[in-house]
Amino acid sequence: MPRHRRAAGRRIHARGCWPTWCIGVRTSPFAAHAWVEADGQPVGETYPPDHYRKLISISPAGAKPGA
Repeated sequence: MPRHRRAAGRRIHARGCWPTWCIGVRTSPFAAHAWVEADGQPVGETYPPDHYRKLISISPAGAKPGA
């Protein structure tokens, strides 16, 4: 994972929130992308939340789904 994504995750955690790491794709034109979310919202992204279809999300251990 790129260094700036790891740094974003540390900044989110420092504010008392645990980041969720996401990976998604779009099909036309094809593109794959990884991003960080906090409270269900992408952090530092220029794309709207529905620009990529989320395929995988990795929440921190002990996190409750939807929390």
